[in-house]
Amino acid sequence: KQQTTEQIVTLTEKAANNQQALPVVKDCIIEFFYYDEDAEVEIEGEVKFDDSRIVVSYPLEDGGYVVYHGTERGKGHYELRAPAINGKASLHMFEKSKILEGYWFEADEDWSGMWRIRLL
Repeated sequence: KQQTTEQIVTLTEKAANNQQALPVVKDCIIEFFYYDEDAEVEIEGEVKFDDSRIVVSYPLEDGGYVVYHGTERGKGHYELRAPAINGKASLHMFEKSKILEGYWFEADEDWSGMWRIRLL
């Protein structure tokens, strides 16, 4: 259920509700904190967003990708989904901040936790 680069492009286009790419792209560091484990994971990823939409993607060790996409529900508050892994998440960001924080849940693996995304 992991996604290839081509699938990421397709999902990004679908998230945009037209065939235009989201205009703002930021490289980022994503820190994952797991509720059930002592594990903390830090990886590089990408965030694409505009005034109302957001796409967060990051690579997996086996070459696949995870892609969360969603919409702004209030200024700086995003609700996201990752259909390929039955995931849902939230992200929150203050104006002019380079930090997004929120929760995530992946039902296929029954994993959940918090995440912090630092825009580079």
